[in-house]
Amino acid sequence: MTTRPIIICASTLLVAAARTATSTLAKLLINQHWWTCSEIGGATIRTICFSGIIYLCSAANLAADDTASDRMFERLKGLAGEWEGSLEWSQGRTGSGKLKAIYSLTGAGSALVENLIMGTSDVPTMSTVYHLDGADLRMTHYCAVKNQPRLKASHIDESAGTIEFSFVDVTNATAANRGHVEGFVIQLLDPDHLNLKFTFGGDPRTSGVENITLRRV
Repeated sequence: MTTRPIIICASTLLVAAARTATSTLAKLLINQHWWTCSEIGGATIRTICFSGIIYLCSAANLAADDTASDRMFERLKGLAGEWEGSLEWSQGRTGSGKLKAIYSLTGAGSALVENLIMGTSDVPTMSTVYHLDGADLRMTHYCAVKNQPRLKASHIDESAGTIEFSFVDVTNATAANRGHVEGFVIQLLDPDHLNLKFTFGGDPRTSGVENITLRRV
């Protein structure tokens, strides 16, 4: 009795699973007769090989999903709750004040909603929705000037807890409200403290940087 079929079977499974990591692999190996190995163990070897396919595919899929975007989005989800803090304008605009923030999950945990509430009203002044788009971490900002810039994470520093977002496009921007968020940075200092920085552009009359510091209530 030879052990060569076992070696071929195992090595083929390992290489193919690492390259594809999809259910298509299982179908391919079943359609081909590499894994039957009838000469040396019949049903037992088929069971071992099939279990190996499932395990390797699952492991490869988990590894592929473990990106910086995934990990940082998981940390963002931990912001859920109520916060309070202050804001201050710089670089062309002046002003300061206090604000509240409420973070909540929606879409069965697939998106994080950030509502920033300024002044005495309970109505959010502006909101942002963070979510994954494949390997990308994205945000859509619903601004008080009634346009909606969309940005994508361009740099993630996990050790510093920082995500930098760059402008992609904007909807509902007109001549009257063409000023919009063109850059954004969020820094997770610790579980109870974070900083936000909105950079506004698109209109010299409203350009500036809004710095926000928040602490968990």
